[in-house]
Amino acid sequence: MTRALHPEPVALLTATLARARRTAPARPRAAILISRSGRVIAAPEVAGAAPSACAERMVVYEARMQRVSGWTLLRTAAARGPSGPPCGACLQVLFEFAPDLNLEWTGPGRVPERSSVRALLPGAFGPSALAEPASSTHRRSSLAGASRGRRSATKRGTA
Repeated sequence: MTRALHPEPVALLTATLARARRTAPARPRAAILISRSGRVIAAPEVAGAAPSACAERMVVYEARMQRVSGWTLLRTAAARGPSGPPCGACLQVLFEFAPDLNLEWTGPGRVPERSSVRALLPGAFGPSALAEPASSTHRRSSLAGASRGRRSATKRGTA
């Protein structure tokens, strides 16, 4: 699915993982997101009083803030044990912006495992599910007009 990463993104992931040990000491994880243009964005997992923010979502938010698009690979790493694939909430966020994104996850001394957002979230609900055919827009507006007519008739006491 993907080739081995160049040393620079690996070094950035390692440095971000060190940061994650401070922001999420119980479960230190980090993520990098690589774009078609070669930009690499990194973010650690963040834990706090509220539910933690997974590294996958943090790196997506960071990429969106920096206006980096055209993502090709998201890789996560854990400081202890296996990293595991993204959780359902992270997969949903990733699907919203990059449904065909390649994913890799690894932990210390482990070979990276690989998949894609689409493979891990079959039948996902995304932006295309909200698109309306042109004919339904006309039908809905005519139904809205009909219901307004009924409401005004009810107010007059004629319905």
